[in-house]
Amino acid sequence: GLRKDVRSLRDLTGEHLPLLRNIRDSTKSVLERRFGVDPRMVRMYVHYPPTYYYFHVHIVHVDLETPGCSVGVAHLLDDIVDNIELKDDYYQQRTLHYYVGTEHDLIRKLGQ
Repeated sequence: GLRKDVRSLRDLTGEHLPLLRNIRDSTKSVLERRFGVDPRMVRMYVHYPPTYYYFHVHIVHVDLETPGCSVGVAHLLDDIVDNIELKDDYYQQRTLHYYVGTEHDLIRKLGQ
């Protein structure tokens, strides 16, 4: 089932490292074994801020360029694991900068 205690990148701590590693490792294994996709050709990332506040990981082929893959929007799963390994509460302490488009609700609200 879905874990309701993890809504975004901000909720992740050292407690979640086994979950994050499992998502990363089992995804790579299944992609290679079932679909013949080289795990090095896959990008796994998390959006912050997310579009939907339940934790989920995006998995795309590296040849697919989408706006959701760009810096300031996407945080690579490998980097997330590394950062939490360095500091258990990394994402509670870190200032996270991000970009919003001109059509974003936040921009409209600030313009009022």
